Parts: sequence; structure tokens; C-alpha cells
Amino acid sequence: EKFAEQSGDVEALVAIKSLDLSGAWNYLGIAEIYRSHRRYDQAQEWAERGIKAFADKTDNRLRDFLAEEYLRRKRNDDAMQLIWVQFAEHPCLTGYQKLHQFSGKAKCWPIFRQQALDYLERLINSESGKRHYFSNAQILVEIYLWEKNIDAAWEAASRGVITDQLWLTLAIAREAGHPGDAAPVYRRLIEKAVEQTNNTAYAEAIKLLKRIKPL
Repeated sequence: EKFAEQSGDVEALVAIKSLDLSGAWNYLGIAEIYRSHRRYDQAQEWAERGIKAFADKTDNRLRDFLAEEYLRRKRNDDAMQLIWVQFAEHPCLTGYQKLHQFSGKAKCWPIFRQQALDYLERLINSESGKRHYFSNAQILVEIYLWEKNIDAAWEAASRGVITDQLWLTLAIAREAGHPGDAAPVYRRLIEKAVEQTNNTAYAEAIKLLKRIKPL
């Protein structure tokens, strides 16, 4: 590979790289070589081959690469399909932020924002009445906090299990406008901290006491 790189022989380098196509990452490496030499048609071809070869649980970096190439060619629908499937497979704040990034370039963010929120709503409704250690409500709270929609985040927090750390973040965001909502959260977190009976937890309880006092 070093000799091929130093000689500047792109096809020789690709020939070497293509000896191992055991993962989607290998296809991405070849696509990146072609793109670095402005050979965009071949870059797209190899990215598409990788997606086809690893249709299930492919490397999201390969999807991102191909989505970027599609956007460059104004194939916005094809690009957004690759980004959407990532969010649908694994809903999370990072996936939502990526959806925001790409759909912003494609000038269709309002459509995909609503699609993502509706998708999470369906997931949360499907969890109703079931016991979960994790709820998609957590993701919805994180999204609304990222969007600085504190009221919506507070409402979403009541719809499923969210972590104590997220409750703390939410209470801090909520305390200025709605101290009556934040104070009970701090009280509950203080009680849980004290129950741990160790100095680190006591220190955390003291920090929370200082937050609750002016409320």
C-alpha cells in the first residue's frame, strides 16, 4: 500500500485494498481514495457497492459518505433515505442531530423533524403499560432539551423512564421559570444520594441542597 501511495498509482492502491472486502469499512476506504483524487463517479460506485454488499447493519460512516455524495449531486431524496434509516434503526439524540444536519443541507428539516418526533411518539405509545429499564421518552426529553424547548421536555419526562442525571439536567433547565417543578426533583435526588451513605454522595446532596434553597 505504501509503495502504491508513493507512486501515485490510484488503481494499484485500489487493487491492493480490494483484496479485502470483508466489511463495509473496506468499501469506504476505497471510496475515500477515489474521492480524494476527485474521481467522484468511482467513489460513489464503491460506496454503493458497499451498501449493497452489507445491506443489513452496514457501517453508518459508509452511509454518511454516500449521503454526502448524493447531496453533492442534488439527489436529496436518496441522501435523506440513508440518514433516516440510521435514526429509525437506532433512535437517539446523535441520530436526530445528524438528521438535522443533513436535512438542513437538503432544505427539508421541518418534514424530517416531524417524522422523527412522530416515530418516537409511536415507540413511546407502544411501551405504555410495560415495564422498561429504558424508555424512548428519554430520547424525546434529550431532543427537546437540545432544542431548548423546556416545556415539551418536561411533559415528555412524565411519559417513561429517564435517568436521574437527565432529571437533574431537566430540573436545572426548569428551575428559573418553574421552581415548583424543579424543587421536588431535587428533593428526590437528595434522598437517593443520602441513601448511598458515602462521602461522594453526601457531597452531591449538599450541591443539590444549595440549588433547592433559593427555590
